[in-house]
Amino acid sequence: MSKDTQDNIWRAEAIAGRATELVARDRDRQHGSKLVTGSNIARFWTAYLRAKFSILLTLDAADIFNMLESMKIARRCHGEHNIDDYIDGAGYASCAGECQEDLDSLKEVSELREDKVVERVLRPQPGD
Repeated sequence: MSKDTQDNIWRAEAIAGRATELVARDRDRQHGSKLVTGSNIARFWTAYLRAKFSILLTLDAADIFNMLESMKIARRCHGEHNIDDYIDGAGYASCAGECQEDLDSLKEVSELREDKVVERVLRPQPGD
């Protein structure tokens, strides 16, 4: 996916398409489950923020991807135009949405089975 060949400009469809290629193929193969990766980062960032600022908070995977998208938005405010900031921002937004869907689904299921569901998702068992 690249610039529109007719006018040599990145159009919304091409930006979204490239973001899809990255989050659905390239990064999935490289990093694995978005929910697991985001949850791992959330645990580290939660611990850091609690220790650094003595505040009680808990981040989740959706929070992480929302903050990464915010970073890309902030980058757009300064420096030269970089289409990657838009592609990556779209990718992070889609990861945040997917993770929130997964977390909402797990919450519904975990109300029936408590922590075993979350534990199984975050620590897959052999044969899963």
